[in-house]
Amino acid sequence: MRLLFPGLFPGLWIKRKKGRHMKFRYYFLVLSFVLFFSSPCRAFDPNIVIVNSYHYGQEWSTRELEGILEVLSAEFPEIRPPVEYLDTNRFKGEAQIRRVASYLADKYAGVNPRLVISLDNAALDLLIANRSRLFAESPIVFVGVNNFHPSMLKGYDKITGLAEVAGVGGSIELILKVHPDTEKIVILNDRTTTGQAIHRGMEPFIKKYKSRVDISFLYPQSFEDAQKQVASMPPQTVVLLASLVADPKGKTLTLAESTRLVTSGHRIPLYSMRENRLGLGVVGGNMISGLDHGRRVGRLALRVLAGEDPSSIPVDTNDYSMPRFDYEVLERLGISLDRLPAGSFVINKKPTFFEEHKIPILYALGIIGILFVAIILLCINNIKRRRAEKNLRELNRYKSALFEEARDALFVADLETGIILDANQAAERLTQRPRQELIGCHPSQLHPPDQWDRPRKIFPQQSQGLNKLTEGDILTKDGLKIPVEVNANLMDLPDGRRVIMGSFRDVSERNRLQELLLHSQKMEAVGTLAGGVAHEFNNALAAIMGSAELMQMDLPPQSPLGDSIDMILTSSKNAAQLTRNLLSFCRKQVQSPCHIDINSVLNKNEQLLRKLVGEDIEIVRNLCEFPCFVFADAGQIEQIIINIVINARDAMPTGGRLDIGTELVKANASARETAESEEAMAYVVMSFKDTGCGMDAATKEKIFEPFFSTKGVGQGTGLGLATVYGIVQQSGGFIEVKSETGCGTEFRIFLPFSVEAVQPEQEIKNMGSWRGSGTVLLVEDNGVVRIVLGEALRSGGYEVLEAEDGRKAVDLFAENSERIAAVVVDVVLPGMNGKEVHDKIKSLKPGTKVLLMSGYSDDIVTSKGIAQDQVDFLAKPFTPMQLLSKIKGIVDT
Repeated sequence: MRLLFPGLFPGLWIKRKKGRHMKFRYYFLVLSFVLFFSSPCRAFDPNIVIVNSYHYGQEWSTRELEGILEVLSAEFPEIRPPVEYLDTNRFKGEAQIRRVASYLADKYAGVNPRLVISLDNAALDLLIANRSRLFAESPIVFVGVNNFHPSMLKGYDKITGLAEVAGVGGSIELILKVHPDTEKIVILNDRTTTGQAIHRGMEPFIKKYKSRVDISFLYPQSFEDAQKQVASMPPQTVVLLASLVADPKGKTLTLAESTRLVTSGHRIPLYSMRENRLGLGVVGGNMISGLDHGRRVGRLALRVLAGEDPSSIPVDTNDYSMPRFDYEVLERLGISLDRLPAGSFVINKKPTFFEEHKIPILYALGIIGILFVAIILLCINNIKRRRAEKNLRELNRYKSALFEEARDALFVADLETGIILDANQAAERLTQRPRQELIGCHPSQLHPPDQWDRPRKIFPQQSQGLNKLTEGDILTKDGLKIPVEVNANLMDLPDGRRVIMGSFRDVSERNRLQELLLHSQKMEAVGTLAGGVAHEFNNALAAIMGSAELMQMDLPPQSPLGDSIDMILTSSKNAAQLTRNLLSFCRKQVQSPCHIDINSVLNKNEQLLRKLVGEDIEIVRNLCEFPCFVFADAGQIEQIIINIVINARDAMPTGGRLDIGTELVKANASARETAESEEAMAYVVMSFKDTGCGMDAATKEKIFEPFFSTKGVGQGTGLGLATVYGIVQQSGGFIEVKSETGCGTEFRIFLPFSVEAVQPEQEIKNMGSWRGSGTVLLVEDNGVVRIVLGEALRSGGYEVLEAEDGRKAVDLFAENSERIAAVVVDVVLPGMNGKEVHDKIKSLKPGTKVLLMSGYSDDIVTSKGIAQDQVDFLAKPFTPMQLLSKIKGIVDT
């Protein structure tokens, strides 16, 4: 022990010897050790003296004292500082101050506490005036000093504190905000030391707000006089209660008594700048708190006690007032909470039901939440259990569905004998035999007699993986042969047996589709052939028709050959029409867009549409009163109308109503507003609304897809609406579809409005009206056609340069470009095609008039890069007068 604590117990040794002496020394050492290390290390309670300007129980200084002791007690729990009361409110005058100063000087003679705390002005004035003989060496911390100025501490050290800044300006601003119609503010005050200090502090603010509101002081002769004068004040007057604890007659009241006295019996709003008047009848105010000031000074005192020099701590002159109000007074005077400044503190406000019962409500909500979570967990568990049960049932059903509900006919046969052990529903439907009849027979009995030996050879091979698929025929009970695709696999049963699972797939529909594909390919070949034949045939017809018309023009009137030539021309036109019909059948006709009126097309096809829909469907037409011009192929427009009408008819198998209408809409198509004049139109709208079965959203998204159809097999190709969509898109329009299941369908087709009206066809009566002048370059590889067209151009007054291929045509144009008025060029030429000749000539001399001609079908012409609606084009066969009319038209423009 001595080695551990040398010098702790000098002269004390523990010797190893027996006896009571040694035992006593040992216990003493242990007790001393325990007492030394178990004693709490606590700072000594400081010696503090508090000097209070007023008497015991004075409300303001009492709240300050509470705040100071609250902070000091947290650091020094046992502290009980003495409080010296000057009682200056009840005993005024210098004599009272001198008496108290002498008393304290005698009482604390030679005593310098660690800290002296001063409450309010009188106490600080006494300590400063008697600094040399009273607490001369002790630091001083003050609080509650009104109208503080640094000159008050001049020449004195070790003094700091918190000045009492009542926030007079803030109180006046608050009154004017809550009562904007205020005309006069009366400051109710007394002539006590505090009252006089408050008056001096308010003088600068009275001058500042003099221009905004009338402010005056009221010094009543008695408390009763104060009550009467306040009650008799006119409306738009607000009273600011400064200090009122004593009257000139010497009567004193507590702060609570005086406040309640002047605030009762009237509706004049009274405000205060001190928090201890709140709850006693005042409305509120921009208030300072004595408790808050005391706490702040308590924290300042701890800094001084910790060794910080008070002279280095500046006096705190901040305004710590804040807006406080009494809800009961606000409610009594009819003042809304909305008029209070943001962040105001309100007392006596009636708590809401939640605030009053917050804890029980939170507990109840917590319990409800726990129960809710428990219910959710139980529901989830129940859902999982049901889902597991459902999955189990589905698994069992799935196992049976794999066999029972398969679309292919399934047979289970014995591996050794081939006898059928089981079959599914598809097998019953395929063979038209019940399952009982199928079980027990051999698979060969299901095939025609010429195929009986096939199962015996095929099944063993397929079960060994040598031959996976084969085809054959199934013979139904009615003797009908059905082509099937056969597959077989080995399967182990739960009882250990090995069986053959045979799968028979009906391929009738697939074979039918293959036939359709072959037919389509044949039709494509026919179309290709038709396109090629049309070119040669049209060239021949062009030569025949041209020669005949030229002969007709040279014949004298009443010539006996005139009838023969007419027969040639008529037959040629019939042959040309036959060519067009062939191309139309193969869908390879040359498109001829022109300006057409949609209303005219609908009127023209009215009877056809009524025959298409039948007598049980009513057609109601509502056509626009204006002509609906569009630039499109008339045949394609008719195809749009017929396809949509047929689609509507199929949606109304039991009859119904089909509304067909047209309208003109403005350029902002999304607005869908009907226009009032033709000049403002931008779109022509064709609408078709039926009362059929309608479509769901999934079906509506696919209706324009090629080969998508909701109709049964053989009832539709799925190309009708796809064709409509393609035509509308090519014409620069769009389609809107509105449909709901069971509520019918409406198609709205938007096509660009054409400002150019339909021009009536002009009959070509004689060549004289189409005569012209100038040089025309004719490019045609067919010699006969070139001769006929050249002769026709010359007879029309033109000089003709001829070329049989594209390269020669370009060379001729380069040599004679200045005198060539127009170029007539065939599209299909050897070496350089008509489109290339067109582009080359345009590059050599922009603005040259070029007329393209061809007897090929539309797809062949398009493959050359020619858009017929963007160039001048003439389809073969044509007559000399048609050629001259076209040349005359392009040259004149």
